[in-house]
Amino acid sequence: GITMGIDARSLSCQMRVNEDEYNSIEKKASALGLAISNYMRMVCLHANIDVSLQLGQPIAIADDTARSGQREKTCQTRVTEEEYSIIEGKAKMLGLNVSNYVRMVCLHANLVISLQSQQVRKETSDQ
Repeated sequence: GITMGIDARSLSCQMRVNEDEYNSIEKKASALGLAISNYMRMVCLHANIDVSLQLGQPIAIADDTARSGQREKTCQTRVTEEEYSIIEGKAKMLGLNVSNYVRMVCLHANLVISLQSQQVRKETSDQ
């Protein structure tokens, strides 16, 4: 159905990728049991970025298109206005546009997933 209201994902974040990049992202998403769009949204919002550069300095994104093919595929995810603002802010801190940030994070994010059972959370909140 159509979702309306403040929390509606009315904006789009997208990136162009080549075949190798697409396959890599598809593999990462699949390993987590996620659709590519859900994987994109998750890593763009929650990835911790560890760089040894000062904030505000542009990061050189290797452009492998000559070696591994033109970026002819488009991947996109829908986001709320608040989510887009968060992603845009992270991109600006790294000196990137949103598309390059999304591609960099989707390709290079190392995910650490921490699961905590509902029972453990409940016990710790009762204390």
